[in-house]
Amino acid sequence: MLKSEALACFLWGLLAKIQNMSIRICKPFPRLALLCLLGFFAACAALQKPEQADSFTESTHPLRILPLPGSLDSMPVLHSNSPERIEQSGILVSTLPAGDLNQGRKLGIPLQGRFELFMHHVARTAVLSSARVYLAVVASNPSQESLRLTLKKGAFFRTWPEAPFKPVAGIHNNPRGELFSGPGDRLALAVLRDESTLNPQQILLAPGEQAVIFLEAIPTNPLWVLQQDNALSALLSFESLEPVHLSVLSWVSDSGSPPRPQDLLTLLASGQVAGPPEIPVTEYDPAKPPPAGGFRYGRVAGMVSGASWRGKLEDLPQAPGERVGFPLSSVYLKRMGTGQNQSAPLRVRVPGTAVQSHGNYGVHYLLEADLQNPDPQARSYAVYLHQPLKVIERSPGEALAVFRSPPAEAVFFRGSLRLSWGPEQKPEDFWLHQVLRAGEEAPALKVLVLPAGETRRLKLELVYPPDATPPQLLEIHRLS
Repeated sequence: MLKSEALACFLWGLLAKIQNMSIRICKPFPRLALLCLLGFFAACAALQKPEQADSFTESTHPLRILPLPGSLDSMPVLHSNSPERIEQSGILVSTLPAGDLNQGRKLGIPLQGRFELFMHHVARTAVLSSARVYLAVVASNPSQESLRLTLKKGAFFRTWPEAPFKPVAGIHNNPRGELFSGPGDRLALAVLRDESTLNPQQILLAPGEQAVIFLEAIPTNPLWVLQQDNALSALLSFESLEPVHLSVLSWVSDSGSPPRPQDLLTLLASGQVAGPPEIPVTEYDPAKPPPAGGFRYGRVAGMVSGASWRGKLEDLPQAPGERVGFPLSSVYLKRMGTGQNQSAPLRVRVPGTAVQSHGNYGVHYLLEADLQNPDPQARSYAVYLHQPLKVIERSPGEALAVFRSPPAEAVFFRGSLRLSWGPEQKPEDFWLHQVLRAGEEAPALKVLVLPAGETRRLKLELVYPPDATPPQLLEIHRLS
């Protein structure tokens, strides 16, 4: 275990005690309680500062590298992720028409049929301020007829209190879904397990009516919050037979009180933009080579096409020792030698925000592979998810994956996976949680034994976590 992780484990053990003590101490000794907590904040901040390894060595292993089979579906997903940090009230993204005002965050594209809404934002307020940030969603009926908007399912989690970042490393069994670190990790796990924190509901909208259908605080200042930032990640699934508009708004309340519905509708009509603004992205054509100079992907604010990726892995390793790899969530500049960019396209986007939905946050990957064994003795295979520094193409389909030891401090992936393996009549499910650091060559997720003369199906599922850094390398290795 890294030194910072050991310290984090120790401090994490004190957290519950300090939370309880602060409630009792604050009544007679508010200043003492505040000083104790501020000291604890400083310790946590020091923990978050990466330790620099004195040295590291690079290692490689050869593999056949192939594009990930399959493709994204065409499900519309409204993404609200830019600006990520919220400090000012305003519109984050909206499908409403812009109208007479120059309202660049209104996309002018209605939603109909089945669609999803993805949100990931970080609230920030001044130290010791009583202000509170709220995240709201408004539904608008643009037609002259009544409509029924159905919230089929949905989940949201905040760093505090539901999903704090815990010091987790490596691979762990996660059969009950109790292991997670951060709101993005927990959201992806809930979606993978088909769990909701929001009840299904029918929302009836009269002609021209607007209604607030989601309103949640992202608290930043209560004493039990150990940082001034707090994130919220959410994924909601809807259905409407008629065209409908959704708008995502931020509201910063100086008093901490929640906004009234009319306050939010007035804000939406004003066209005021949430802030602070982010640095504009690099504009590029996904079908052409990258432009010269520095490159900035940026974050997504727009209408994405694609909620799930289905594919069947083929051309798998046949000889003992052979490895076959596939990029997972490859992006424009990082294709792992395959030429494949898995980033979901944007139908329309807010100007200055991401050109593609790089990272495919919230996308449900459903992959399967049929492993055959014609031999008279059993075969064994290992399944991995790695975080290589790079993949060097040596010839078409042949490559070297490059790793570092020890891996860097930076965490690139925190998430859960579901593997299914066994006889067709009775496959067994394995729920696993994995954390990957930059350059990490990970141990096997699972070693699979394939009996002589049998064919068995491997299934792998994951929902790509919102706080991951793409891409990862999915690898199947024949051991014997």
